[in-house]
Amino acid sequence: MSSTKTIEDYKRDVVQLKGMINKLSEKQKELLKKYDNLKSQVESQTKDSEMTQIVKMIQGTTKIQKVWRGYRTRANFLKKLQDFQASTLQPIKNQVQDYEINDSQLNKRAVQKINKQLLKKTSIDLAMLFRALDDENAQQIKSEKLEQYLKTYILSKNIKENDIKRLIFLLDEGCSGYISKQEMHTCLSAYGINFEDSASYSRTIELEVLLNFAYRCSLKGFTAEDTYQRKLLNQRSSSIKNLLKINEIYIESEVIQCSFVYILF
Repeated sequence: MSSTKTIEDYKRDVVQLKGMINKLSEKQKELLKKYDNLKSQVESQTKDSEMTQIVKMIQGTTKIQKVWRGYRTRANFLKKLQDFQASTLQPIKNQVQDYEINDSQLNKRAVQKINKQLLKKTSIDLAMLFRALDDENAQQIKSEKLEQYLKTYILSKNIKENDIKRLIFLLDEGCSGYISKQEMHTCLSAYGINFEDSASYSRTIELEVLLNFAYRCSLKGFTAEDTYQRKLLNQRSSSIKNLLKINEIYIESEVIQCSFVYILF
């Protein structure tokens, strides 16, 4: 049996449908609100992430700029420093080099001048003087002893005390107070006046010394051969001491005898 809806039934259905539509509208609004909230959150997070990246990028760029500016500043400073050294310090370097050259020339001049004056005054050179002062054959002498001898016998208007001190400093660079035979020969060789290894020159010098000795003997009424006699050499009279004293250096009989044998034979 079919039922026929009345107008009242339709009105009631319309009211129910309107209620359902209103509920759905409210639900739609809630969903749209949630969507908007989620969207705003996502956008905010995205913006924060982008801002963070931008900030990091700016900070990185700033660091690079600082490093680059520091590098450029350092490079410019080094260039200015090099220019300053080239323009200002080069003359000073030239002066130092000139001073070193002049100092080397002064050293050479002082050594050669002293050696020449020593030969002129005493007929012996520096190498022979070293042997004479090394009376104990210790292969070394006191620098003070050499300095005192040079001041005593060759100090003059041509040979100043500074020249002698310069020579002593060259021979005794370590200021040990002693001058070894090797140091003497090395120094003299450096300035081209070490003739100890030249047989001809040494022979000439020794001959001059012995001739000088023979001449002094003749002035005292003796011959050179008389000095071989032990009795004569052992006498302690002042005349014999003065005879054997050549330029304040005592010559022992063995040295004289060996020298004469070397010259004569």
